[in-house]
Amino acid sequence: MKERFANNQEDLLIRNGRIYTMDDADTLAEAVLIHGGRVAAVGSLRDVEQMARAGTPTLDLDGAFAVPGLLDTHPHLLHYGALEQPLIKIWDCRNHDEIVARIRERAGQQRPSEWLQASPVGEPHFFFRRSYRDLNEGMLPNRWVLDRASTHHPIVIQAWAPVRHTGSRSIVILRCTLFRLDVPGLSLPPRTEAWLSLP
Repeated sequence: MKERFANNQEDLLIRNGRIYTMDDADTLAEAVLIHGGRVAAVGSLRDVEQMARAGTPTLDLDGAFAVPGLLDTHPHLLHYGALEQPLIKIWDCRNHDEIVARIRERAGQQRPSEWLQASPVGEPHFFFRRSYRDLNEGMLPNRWVLDRASTHHPIVIQAWAPVRHTGSRSIVILRCTLFRLDVPGLSLPPRTEAWLSLP
């Protein structure tokens, strides 16, 4: 631990989460104190708070985790910037009916055959605290559920990955092929399908 700082103009106390220090012992800490853009202290909340001056700004991680200075340069900026803007926001939906209602509302504003793309379900953008698994149904809607929103629009729920959930119209437009999902020992929800778009 370092001495108490003389001012807090550039200080920040990060707390209430799991702090992965990435040291040789894989230490987990309760808090981090930043001073002048650098990590000044890592440790128990009590020890780190004692080093921070009164009034130091606090970042509450609310149960999330923090890791030191990893620079991730692959293009998630495209996902979270350019791709997010036109999406139907279903981040906070609690069940399939709410998802269908939001997609149906957008369908009423767009011409038939125009694509309807929805955001993923859960806490943007990394889904640590909440994801589609927290929907009342415990899974994303299948195409029969999405068809309740519209059968005249291709529908896709964005997943920030190669896997998407789509409506029936999307399957037709993309000329997808149905694959059987009979995997021994694998328990899948009823009416689960796998479709693949082939060139």
